[in-house]
Amino acid sequence: MQFTNYFLVSLVCFFGIFAGFFLVKIAPEEQKPLKKYLVVFQYIILALVLALNIFFLRKIVPIIAIAILVSLFFLMAKRQHDYRKVSINSAILGAVFFVASLDTKVLAMTSALIFLFFLAESAICRNVKEGNFMKIIAGNFLFVVASNFAYLTISRF
Repeated sequence: MQFTNYFLVSLVCFFGIFAGFFLVKIAPEEQKPLKKYLVVFQYIILALVLALNIFFLRKIVPIIAIAILVSLFFLMAKRQHDYRKVSINSAILGAVFFVASLDTKVLAMTSALIFLFFLAESAICRNVKEGNFMKIIAGNFLFVVASNFAYLTISRF
């Protein structure tokens, strides 16, 4: 896969944040009751990403993906969905995105799931009164940086 295609796919995944912002902007009164369902939705998405990596990438790569995703599960369990603590999760998702790029079918499915993960993440963390739009974007932009850095450095070998 060429770098421009990879970069654009990672940006489309990142745009899930904007979709979550618009979801909260359209119906801000639904954010609080929807929060507990979105947290469960995020765990389901991570489990699906784990299952895709195990099923389709049958070599040593699933072991790496399992280790990455299990650490992400533990990190998510310890945080309180604060936008200040999402940058490490975004970097881990960037590593998972890079592992999924080894197969284009897995990349397509994983990128759709990461888009939905970011949609739920931004809908949970968004606070209209606080105005934390740019803070959430800056915290999650590490996904794009980490995934593209991994592609540019590791895929050259």
